[in-house]
Amino acid sequence: MFDADGRCVERLPCGESSLPTNCCFGGDDGRTLFVTDAGGGRVLAFELGVAGLPLFPFR
Repeated sequence: MFDADGRCVERLPCGESSLPTNCCFGGDDGRTLFVTDAGGGRVLAFELGVAGLPLFPFR
């Protein structure tokens, strides 16, 4: 997470050799951040204290 001045204020622990490639919010309450990790060939899940914004469907 970055502040308004572009400084990193929080970082999620993805691992030393991770290469995060994409992310999305999901789960029952939208407070789980799913991150794809190309470096480890896995999907990570982080429970956050905030919900992500809803996506709008393509038209």
